[in-house]
Amino acid sequence: MDAPITSLSPPAYLTRLPHAASHPLLACSWTIGAFGTIGKIKSRFGQKTSSFGVQVFGTMIPKEQYCVRPSANQKDEFGFPALEVHIEFEPEVLDNIMGARDHLLGLLKDAGYKGAIRAIVPQLFPGTAKHYGGAARMHASPKYGVTDSCNRLYDAPNVLVVDASCFTTGAEKNPTLTVMALAARSADRLAGDLKAM
Repeated sequence: MDAPITSLSPPAYLTRLPHAASHPLLACSWTIGAFGTIGKIKSRFGQKTSSFGVQVFGTMIPKEQYCVRPSANQKDEFGFPALEVHIEFEPEVLDNIMGARDHLLGLLKDAGYKGAIRAIVPQLFPGTAKHYGGAARMHASPKYGVTDSCNRLYDAPNVLVVDASCFTTGAEKNPTLTVMALAARSADRLAGDLKAM
């Protein structure tokens, strides 16, 4: 940052852009927080800093060749098949991440601050951090999603998906409370539908 500002503790979270303003299958969420030990100490005591940590989580367009499956040969420490990760970041996914960085800089500029982001990690590869989700993503259109806004499968409305599979964006932090809220909302809606029958 060109001028020190107070660091937030806990960090700030910025969610994905609205569907109308972004690709329906590509999105990013990111976290802005303390950077390094000194930054964490300053944040804890409300002191100003000019360096922040930024972490971006993004989604990928689902494709059949991208999967995680049990290995036929390798075992984990418990003797179970290890997981083979068959995923790679395509250009549009990396462009999406870079666009999120540009969006962040634009938000800072709109707030009256000038910032710069260090060069992106030279070799981004899947698996450095992960929260599994999105396999049955929620969307207003069955063209882009599997579940509707009430977590019902479009092709089988009596089936609800109430875990992180319905997520539209890779959450940067612990997704459990969001999963619980979605499950509670879906159960409430289901109970209402059953009473109305």
